[in-house]
Amino acid sequence: MYNDSVLPMKKRSVWPVFFLILFFSTVFVVFLVFNSYNSMLDSIVSIQKSRVLLLSNEIKNKLKNYENYIEISSKAIEYDVSNRKSGALEKKISYLVDTNESVFSFAVYSISGNQVLTSGNTNLQLSPDITELTLLGSNLILGRSHFKPELGLVMPLYKPIQFRNETFIVSIVVSVESIFDSPNDIYNVEGIDSLIIWRDIDRYFQFVGPNNIENQIYDAPVEDSLVKSQLARLEKQTGKSIDTLKLEGLPIVNSINGSLRERFTTSVFISDYKIWLTLESNKKQFNKRFVSITLRYLYLYAFFILILTFIFVNIRVRTTEYEKKAKYLIEHDYLTGMKNALYFNQFLTDKVESKQKVNVALFYIENLSTINGLFGHSVGDQLVLKVAGILSTYDNKKDTIAVRVGGNEFAIYSNASSLNIISSEVSLLLSKPIKCENHYILVDIRVGLFFCDGNIGSLSEIKRNTNLALDKAKKHSLKVCRYESHFLDEFIRTTTLKEELQKAIERQELYVCYQPKVNINGEVYSLEALLRWNSAKLGHIPPDVFIPLAESTGIIHDFGDFVLDTVIKDRNKLSDIYSFSPNVALNVSLLQMLEESFISNLRNITEIHEIEPGLLTIELTESILMNNIEKIIQVMGEIREMGIKISLDDFGSGFSSLNLLARLPIDEVKLDRVFICNMDGNESENILLTIKNIISLCLDLSLEVVIEGIEDQETETVLKKLGAQNFQGYYYSKPMKISDLEMSV
Repeated sequence: MYNDSVLPMKKRSVWPVFFLILFFSTVFVVFLVFNSYNSMLDSIVSIQKSRVLLLSNEIKNKLKNYENYIEISSKAIEYDVSNRKSGALEKKISYLVDTNESVFSFAVYSISGNQVLTSGNTNLQLSPDITELTLLGSNLILGRSHFKPELGLVMPLYKPIQFRNETFIVSIVVSVESIFDSPNDIYNVEGIDSLIIWRDIDRYFQFVGPNNIENQIYDAPVEDSLVKSQLARLEKQTGKSIDTLKLEGLPIVNSINGSLRERFTTSVFISDYKIWLTLESNKKQFNKRFVSITLRYLYLYAFFILILTFIFVNIRVRTTEYEKKAKYLIEHDYLTGMKNALYFNQFLTDKVESKQKVNVALFYIENLSTINGLFGHSVGDQLVLKVAGILSTYDNKKDTIAVRVGGNEFAIYSNASSLNIISSEVSLLLSKPIKCENHYILVDIRVGLFFCDGNIGSLSEIKRNTNLALDKAKKHSLKVCRYESHFLDEFIRTTTLKEELQKAIERQELYVCYQPKVNINGEVYSLEALLRWNSAKLGHIPPDVFIPLAESTGIIHDFGDFVLDTVIKDRNKLSDIYSFSPNVALNVSLLQMLEESFISNLRNITEIHEIEPGLLTIELTESILMNNIEKIIQVMGEIREMGIKISLDDFGSGFSSLNLLARLPIDEVKLDRVFICNMDGNESENILLTIKNIISLCLDLSLEVVIEGIEDQETETVLKKLGAQNFQGYYYSKPMKISDLEMSV
C-alpha cells in the first residue's frame, strides 16, 4: 500500500548566507579602516612626543652652553668691571664677541637696568625690561625675539653675575636660529611642518619656523583670549591644571580629538626657561597616507565581493540544477520513470483541499513476488516495466495521471467514466501472456476503484477506501472491484475483532469444546478439540471468522498453546466420562506447523505430562498442502515418528489430488462436508460414486475415513452402504464444553 508522505519541496535560498557574509565582511573592513586610522594616529602622536622631547632637550643644551659662555666670559671681565677699566674691558668683550659667531653683542647692566658697558653692534643693545628683571634669580632669562634686517632674528639672553659682592646683569644677543634651528632638522622631517616657541611670561613668540616670513609676528603677543581658550582645552582634555602640566614637563597632544583637523600639535613646557615648545604637523600627509591604506582595503574588499558574488552565483546555478534533479528524483520512480507515490500524494492533497472530485484506480500485480521467486528479480523488473509502459500511455491524457505507488502497485487518477474504461482496457491487455526475457508470463492483475464527489475529508480517506476496494478484489479473486460504503463497516469490524482478539486469552473469553467421532456402531472413539470465542463486547464469534484473524495477526501460536493446555487439564476428566482414554484431535495451522520449535515443544509437552502419543491426533486442513509441500511432509513425518496420529481435514475441498494421499504420512482422512451437502442435488449419483471411490482408496492405503457433517440417520444409512465406518456431526453431538459433555453422556 502506498504511504502517506507528501512532497517536502521547500526551496532554500543561498542569498541570505551571501548577505550575511557581506554584512560581516563590511563590518570587518570598517573595523580595519578604523583600526588603521587609530594606529596611524597613535603612531604619529608617539613620533611627535618623541621629537618634542628630543628637541626640548637639544634647546636646553644649547641654552646651557650660552649660560656657560656668559659665566666664563664674566670671569674674564670681572676685574675690569669692578675697577671700571673701560678700555681693557672693551677689548676683552670685543674679543669674546669676535671669537663666537653666534654672539652679536655683549653688554653689562646694573641691577636697575642701566647699561654699564657694551661691545659689538651697538644697534643690538637690548636692555632688559622690568618684567624680565623681576624674573632674575640665578637662571638664564630669554629676552624677546626681535627681527633685525642685517642679522635676522635675534634674541637677548640675560643672566645675573656677581662681581665682588655687586650684582650685574650680563646680556648677550644671539641668533635665534642658533638655538631653535635643530642641526638635525628634527622638526622638519616628514609629517612635521613647523616649530612654535613662545614665552609663558608675556606670550610673545620666541620662534616660529622654519617657513615663517611674517616678521611682525614677533612684535605683538598672542591674543589673551586665544591663549586662555587653548589652555582651558588642555586642562579639560588632560584633567589636570596648567600648573601641574608645567611641573610634569611631559608632551601634551593638544589638538587631537578624533576628528579630522588641519594640523596635529604637540606641546611641552620647558620650565627652566619659562617657554612653551610646540610642534605642528600638517594633516594632509596623514590624510593622504590614510586614504591610500583605505583604498587598498577597499580594493581588496571589492575583489573579495566580486569573488564572493561569483561563488554564490555559481552555487545558485548549481543548486537550481540540483533542485531540478532532486525534484525529478523525488517525484519519479527510479525503475519505470513514472511519477511516484510522493507526487501522487501531493496531487491528491491539492485536489482534496480544493474540494474537487477524486477518482482513483489502484492496480496490483498479485503474482509479482511469485515471479521474482521463480524467474529472478530481473524478470520481475521487466514485467513491472511492461505494465508501466501500458499504464503510462494514459498519463497526461484528459486530466489523467498514471503513477507507480509501490513495488507491485500502480495508480491512475481520472474522471469516473475514463477510469472504468481504463480499468477494462488494462485488464484486457494484461490478460494475455507478456514476454520477459525467454519467459511468457501471465499477469494476475487486481484493480480497486474509488469514486468521490469532492466531499472527501482527507488524503488518508481516499487511500483507505481505494485499498479496501483492492483488498476486496484480492480476497474474492475479482479483476475489478469498486469501493462501496459497507467495505468500511467490514473493515472497522475486522479491526475491532483483531483488537478484541488480542485480549481474548487475558480476559478468559476463549474456551474449548469437544465434538465426538463415532464408529459404525455409534460408539465414541475420539474427540475433536474445537476452540470457541465468546467476546464480552462482540458476543459469540464463529471459528471461521476469528481463526483466520488469529493467523494473520500471529497470535494463533498462543491459541494453539491454550487449546493444548486445556486438553491436558481435561484428559483425566475425559477418561472418567468415557471410562477410557479417548483420542483427542487438535487442529494445527500452517504457521504453527512451520514454526521451528513446533516439534520440540510438542515432544516436551508429551514427555512432561506423560501423555501417550497415540492418544493425540494432529488435524491439518487440506489447504495447508498449497504451501511448501515438501517442508509440510517432512514435519508430518516427524510428528508420526513421535507416535502422534495425523488427520487430513476438509479433504475434497479442491486443493489436493487423490494420488497425493499415497505420499502423505497420515493416518486419517476427513471428507469435507461439501460432499454431504450435495448428496441430494442433481449430481447426487456422481457425488455418491466419488465418496465410494475415496473410501475405497483410503481403505486400500490403510487410512481411516471420517465423514463430517452428518445431520440425520438417513444420511448415515446411505454412507454406511458406501463403506463409511466413522462419522462426525450434529446427528451425534454438537461441540460441547466438558461440563455439558459429562451431562450428555
